[in-house]
Amino acid sequence: MTSKKAVSFHRRGGDHAVITCLSSVHEALRDDMHVLRLAPSVHSVRVALRQLLLTAEGQAQEDAQIALGLIEVDSEEGLLREAAALGGTLAAFRGGTHLLVTTRGPLADATGGFSCLPMLSRLTVTSQVVRVGFGLGRSAAEAESLARRALARARRIGDVAAVLSLRADTDIVLESVGATPAGEQNLSVIARRVGLSVPTLEKLLEAREAAGGEPLTTREIAERLAVQQRTARRMLHRLELAGLAERTGNLTSGTSGRPLTLYRLTL
Repeated sequence: MTSKKAVSFHRRGGDHAVITCLSSVHEALRDDMHVLRLAPSVHSVRVALRQLLLTAEGQAQEDAQIALGLIEVDSEEGLLREAAALGGTLAAFRGGTHLLVTTRGPLADATGGFSCLPMLSRLTVTSQVVRVGFGLGRSAAEAESLARRALARARRIGDVAAVLSLRADTDIVLESVGATPAGEQNLSVIARRVGLSVPTLEKLLEAREAAGGEPLTTREIAERLAVQQRTARRMLHRLELAGLAERTGNLTSGTSGRPLTLYRLTL
């Protein structure tokens, strides 16, 4: 919401008091209405900056995660160019497979946030078989193990397929082209991408509609799907990586447990 829209909103309401955090809104309305401006305290600014620093450091560490790709193709033409586009290096692997080494950051950028892999369609120009398995891990050994799992799943899918495997048994099928708007996607396609069943996705859609599009906590999702909270967190993590859910904050659970994460479902 822009400050202009906020001013228009308050002026439509007639004669009433206004509370705003925006100095521009305060200045625009102060001569016409009774306006109170909320200013952040020094303590809240420090807390926000500390949280921002922790988030930035965490993102930097995530972006530096090792990403290994195992690639099977009929022809090597174009492979070096694709590896360079991912900011990585290419080497021969066992059994004619190629090893692509990069990091999480460039891979996330090239795949549109782990949703599609355009290099698939480009490589099919010269190869009938293009299978790619990516693994993201905190060590080279972990990333290689996950890449092997991803490649095995890509082989089961077909001659042209790409899969990204992460920790916690999370596999994401990467489409060859950018995804269409979420509302236009077929549920079976989404189910294949994120590794969830169509009935589960339908229940998530029902939960979203029941909430009127408002964010839901992991506990609410778990209750609506009749699953444990850790299962709900795993489902939402998969949807988030596929761009079908977004975190909007945390809600204190009122107990000694971890805060409940709020998610807005966009599938």
